[in-house]
Amino acid sequence: MSYSIILGTEKFAEYDDLEEIGRGGFGVVYRARCIDKGKKWSGKNIDITKKTAFRIRLELEALSKLIHVNIVKFYDQFQEDGAQYIIMEYCKHRSLRDYVKQNGRLSDFSAAYILRQLIRAVKHIHEHDMMHRDLSAGNVLISSIREDKLYVKLADFGLVTKFREGDIARTMLGTPGYIAP
Repeated sequence: MSYSIILGTEKFAEYDDLEEIGRGGFGVVYRARCIDKGKKWSGKNIDITKKTAFRIRLELEALSKLIHVNIVKFYDQFQEDGAQYIIMEYCKHRSLRDYVKQNGRLSDFSAAYILRQLIRAVKHIHEHDMMHRDLSAGNVLISSIREDKLYVKLADFGLVTKFREGDIARTMLGTPGYIAP
């Protein structure tokens, strides 16, 4: 089955090979292939409710402002049949969580290499007066593997929030097992 969508002013042609690749607290993420261009991308599908509308707006604002080599690229968004779709870069190697499950513990070198990339991404987020609030291995996507080095991108900005200097975070959010004490 194939589908046709409009992204911004460009018709993103037809896409097929739709496959669910992840689920989160707010939506489902799919992988699809653009028939015309052969390019793969990820599409996040979120049902629009009173509860999710605010989160969607913040996520879209964050993704559109946060352009960084270690943050998943945002391409476009659209609404259809009461759902919000967010079109993002597809990372074929999936998440760091899945990688570790399949390949076992990371070497100290690999862990440090990944951590440096994530620190740069988080620094960039903070420079834009935002907090991700859901850093976990499931939200770290592996974009490529070269010479045994994992190149990663931070994803899932569904819990992002803005902050001002002096603000105190009072809400405990995130993935159990990764939330700071």
